[in-house]
Amino acid sequence: MDRMRERILETLDQHKRLNLKDKTREDIVENLLQYHEELIFQNEELKSSYTALETIQKKYEVLFDKAPMMYLYLDDQFIILEYNHLCKKYMPTINKGSKLQDMIHPESQDTLYFHMRKLEKKDSELVDQIMLPVGGHKRYYKLTSHPLILKGRRYYQCTFADITDEIIQKKRIEYMSFHDTLTGLYNRRYFNEELNRVDHKKHLPVAIIMADVNGLKIMNDTFGHAMGDQLLRAAGKFIKEHFREDEIVARYGGDEFAVILNKVDKATVEMILKRLQSQESTLKVNGIHLSIAFGAAVKEHEDESILDVLKLSEDRMYQKKLLMNENYHQNVIKGILSTLHEKHPREEEHVKRVREHIIGFTSFLDYDHNQRIAYETAGLVHDIGKIAIDYAILELPRRLTVFEHDIIKKHVDVGYRVLKSCGSFSEVQDIVLCHHERYDGLGYPRGIAGEAIPLGARILNLCDSYDAMISNRPYKEAMLPDEAIDEIRRCTYTQFDPKLADLFIDYIKSTL
Repeated sequence: MDRMRERILETLDQHKRLNLKDKTREDIVENLLQYHEELIFQNEELKSSYTALETIQKKYEVLFDKAPMMYLYLDDQFIILEYNHLCKKYMPTINKGSKLQDMIHPESQDTLYFHMRKLEKKDSELVDQIMLPVGGHKRYYKLTSHPLILKGRRYYQCTFADITDEIIQKKRIEYMSFHDTLTGLYNRRYFNEELNRVDHKKHLPVAIIMADVNGLKIMNDTFGHAMGDQLLRAAGKFIKEHFREDEIVARYGGDEFAVILNKVDKATVEMILKRLQSQESTLKVNGIHLSIAFGAAVKEHEDESILDVLKLSEDRMYQKKLLMNENYHQNVIKGILSTLHEKHPREEEHVKRVREHIIGFTSFLDYDHNQRIAYETAGLVHDIGKIAIDYAILELPRRLTVFEHDIIKKHVDVGYRVLKSCGSFSEVQDIVLCHHERYDGLGYPRGIAGEAIPLGARILNLCDSYDAMISNRPYKEAMLPDEAIDEIRRCTYTQFDPKLADLFIDYIKSTL
C-alpha cells in the first residue's frame, strides 16, 4: 500500500511540475486504475504465499506432532524447546525448558553424555542406542540427532525410535545360539568357543569336568521322553548350583554336561568332585535317585593340548560310568518297583505271590538253580511296565473297555524296554515281553504261539493267571483253588501250554 501511495503521489507531482495541460483528469484516473490493478495482483500473490505458508505449517505440524516417533528440538545447552505428543506420552515429566538428560534412564546417562559431547563437534547426523524409563520398565530407543545453525546459534533436532522389540529379538537369538533350550545352560558351541578362549597361559591351570547322567534311556523307556527331559533339567540344575555364575557350565550333548574352570589346581578339582558326588544322593526324579558319573583333567602347562585334556576328562568319566552302571541299573529297577508298589500296594502283593508260585513250581519240576533264579526274577519284575500306565486305569472298579485294555497291553513293551536298557536282565527281558502270549497265538504283543513262546514266559503266564484267579479284584471276587484249576484245564491248548498246564495242576494240588 505504501508503494502504491508513493506512485500515485509521484504521478500527481509529475503532472503538476510539468504543467501538462493536455493531460486530462481521465488520464490521471487511468493511471490510478492501472496502479489499482497492480495492487490487486500483488494482494493475490500475497494471499497465495500466505496459503502456501499455511499449508507448509500444517504439514510441519502433522509431521512433527503426529509422527510415529518422538521429536524434540533442543538449544545449544540441550534444553528442550519443542516436543511432539509422543514425547508427552512416553516422557510424562517433559516440559519446555526441561533438560534432556532428566528424561533418560540412569543406565544410559553415560551414553547420552558422550553423545552430546560428540554432537557439539559435528555437523552431521549422530546415532546412539538409549534407554528410557517407560511405565516402570526400561525400553530401548534409537536416538538420532542433527545439528542446526540458525542466525549463528546452534540447535539440535532429536528423534527417538522405539527398538525394544528388535533388541529383545536380537537378544533371544543370541541367547538361543549359545544356550541349550532344554536346560538353559550353555550349549556345546559356546563351550568350544570358551575352550579356545581360555587356552592361554594367563588362564592356567585350566580344568575340564565332564559329567554323564546314568539311566536316561531307562527313564525315557519307562516314563516317556518328557520325564527324560525332566531328568536332564534336574541334572543340569544340580551341576550348575555347584559352580559360580561366571564359570562355564554347558550341556555338551545328549546326557553329557561339561564345565570349564580356570585358575584351579588338581586339589581344588578333586574337592569339587567329592562335593558333587557326596550330594548326588539328594537328586531324585519321580521317586528314582539319579546317578551322575564325573571325570576331570587339568591343563597345567602351556605346551599341553587343551583337546587332550578334554579327551582325558571324557575317558575318566566313561571309566567311572562303567563301574557305576551295573549297580545303578539294579537300583533303578528297585526304585521303579518301589514307586509302582507305593502307588499300587495290591501289585506288590500280587508280585510276591507270583514269585512264590514260580519258586514252588520250578522246584517241583526240578529245574537247575540258575534257571529257577532267572524265572523267579522274571516273576518279580514282570509287571514293572505298569509304572507307565495311568493310575486311574489300573484301579478301575470294573472290567476294562477295549480301549483301556489296549492301554494296559503296553506294559509288556515298556517292561521289556526298561529291562533291555539295564543290560543285566538279558535272561529276563524276553520272558517279561512274552508273558501275555497265548499257546494258540492269540496273545500279545507279538502273537507268537506254541514252543515259539519262551519257556519262562509260559511258566510265568500260568503262575500269573492262577494268582489273578484266586485273588479278589475290584471287579470280581476270588475263585476257589479247585475252580481255578478247572479254568486252567479249560484253557489248555488255547491260553496255556498243555504239558505245563497238567504239571502246574499237579503242583497246585500238591500244595492244597
